[in-house]
Amino acid sequence: MLLLGVGALAYAQTTDRSMYGVFDHVASESLSVAGVRIQYAKTPGTIAASSEDLNRWLTQAMAAVTTYFGRCPVSAFKRLIIPLGGKGVRSGNAFGQWHGLAEGMPHGQPKAGDRGLDNTPTWGRTYWGGTLFCLQADIELRRVAGNRMGFQDALRGIVVAGDSIEQEWSMDRLMALADRATGTRVMRDLYTAQGKQPVAVDLDTMRYRLGVLANDDPPAFNHQAPETGIRLAIGRRERLGDI
Repeated sequence: MLLLGVGALAYAQTTDRSMYGVFDHVASESLSVAGVRIQYAKTPGTIAASSEDLNRWLTQAMAAVTTYFGRCPVSAFKRLIIPLGGKGVRSGNAFGQWHGLAEGMPHGQPKAGDRGLDNTPTWGRTYWGGTLFCLQADIELRRVAGNRMGFQDALRGIVVAGDSIEQEWSMDRLMALADRATGTRVMRDLYTAQGKQPVAVDLDTMRYRLGVLANDDPPAFNHQAPETGIRLAIGRRERLGDI
């Protein structure tokens, strides 16, 4: 769902129990990008973006997805666009990569009564706890592999095996596929440690080793830190592939 602007959100929430039920009540458009069918609809309201603008945005977004995962994990998907007041996309926030480490990661730490990532469905543990899990996996994979691979390679292995939101696989299978792709046990070991019981992550040591010095935006860095190379590799942007 993409929030572009006010009022229409209530329409999306009340028309149907599922927000995708809106597609039964409003006109939609479709395009095909890299063999993937994208259907999108706009709820009532006015937006400055033309259909050409939206098609261009969706194509660029698809390029980012296929570049990261190696291919799109699904053969088709729907995108709901809700006009809101103001400018720009309103459905999410772009956090400075390492600024977010200092600002957001503490929300992912276990609190009293925590029963592990699998059994503690709070906002902090689901969103930031999951983010922290992925970052730990990325760092450890790069340590083990001499910075030649990371979390992206593990995800690509899962996608190649056919997993997507259209499938419901066990965590055991997902971790096994991820580890097979990297030739390690990093994902399995990390999940075994944190899935069913609370584990606090030493964020200060993580930041020190990566060379993230200050809780500023943009942050300051120590380029002589032990794992500067890992930090730089994680933050390196790939050129978007052609689709």
